[in-house]
Amino acid sequence: MPKTQQVTPSECPAARVRGVSKFYGSVRAVNDVTFDVASGELLTLLGPSGCGKTTIMRSIAGLERITRGEILLRDRVMSSAAERIHVAPEKRDVGMVFQSYAIWPHMSVFENVAYPLRCRKVAKPEIEVRVREGLRLVEMEDFHDRPATMLSGGQQQRVALARSMVMQPSVLLLDEPLCNLDAKLRAQMRSHIKDLQRKTGLTMVYVTHDQVEAMALSDRIIVMNRGVIEQVGVPEEVYERPQSEFVADFVGAINFFPGTIVEEGGVNGTIRVSTGSEVLACTLDGRVSPAMRDRVLLMIRPEKLTVDDGSGRAPTLLHDSDAPVNSVRARVSSHTYCGDHCELGFEGRDFHLKAMLPSAISPAVGQEAVIAFSARDLHLLPAGAGAVRCGQATASVPEA
Repeated sequence: MPKTQQVTPSECPAARVRGVSKFYGSVRAVNDVTFDVASGELLTLLGPSGCGKTTIMRSIAGLERITRGEILLRDRVMSSAAERIHVAPEKRDVGMVFQSYAIWPHMSVFENVAYPLRCRKVAKPEIEVRVREGLRLVEMEDFHDRPATMLSGGQQQRVALARSMVMQPSVLLLDEPLCNLDAKLRAQMRSHIKDLQRKTGLTMVYVTHDQVEAMALSDRIIVMNRGVIEQVGVPEEVYERPQSEFVADFVGAINFFPGTIVEEGGVNGTIRVSTGSEVLACTLDGRVSPAMRDRVLLMIRPEKLTVDDGSGRAPTLLHDSDAPVNSVRARVSSHTYCGDHCELGFEGRDFHLKAMLPSAISPAVGQEAVIAFSARDLHLLPAGAGAVRCGQATASVPEA
């Protein structure tokens, strides 16, 4: 491998992962993964358990030796399988916050945060300044002398953040740090971490399987599955324009319509797709160029659906002149009250749909309704031959 070109920090990403693979015997946990982390960015690795996200984070930290590829922090090679380079974790200038927080129970809050500085023999006056500043940033300065055993879970998490930040790392790694907190405290800590990142300009790599967490925190999201990257993008792009069936299904709820193109070249790129009992209009967004008789997969989010149960309470769907409106008839198969909204299931002749509606719009189970949605809110992917998922069921792709 050629020597790494020296560049100035302003031109260089904070971290670079290049063609990284990690094998555990015959198991390929990570397979040829490449991405950059920009300076000052909060990048999230999102995916289900076993997808390789934590392995990548541990590899960046130096806690795992990679099988192939290389990892750079700024312009320094930290890991290179080809050159057999593996810089020890303590020499990588990274901080890490674990799921378990790893707070020393016999130390005070101040001593917990000061511990890594003492290990590096930082001068006492500087330790005092950096610890006080770290505790101020996480709003724990009034707890500096409190024993660690007297802290709540959220307070322990803040201490763990302060302890990682006082080292002033080039990259801060967070491995599912909120998974042990209750739902309300998780929401509070999400906001706190994002505010903290904005104030400090820290570069953060965040690992989670929680889609809401990823959406709320991230500048960019990398969605992983089975050791490979499925999609990289800003939260809105990943949610609104998924590039694979896996991403669409994993990031939020989704409805699928498998079908075959029966008409193309409509107004503003609108195509029509036969799903068996229905023919649906879909507005193309330029990412795919399907042709007649191509088998495709249409996707739509539950909140994009409107429902008219004949009561006149359904919201009006905007009818754009360049975006046709689809309507299908179905029967309500399930109704779940969720406070500010209801989640409804619908069954048609050959499809299942999920909808999220305001609580005031609540057709009863067994009632028939007309479901309407804009062609602009349908997204299209090429689909392989055979069976693909349709809602929570499986439907065969019909022939034209």
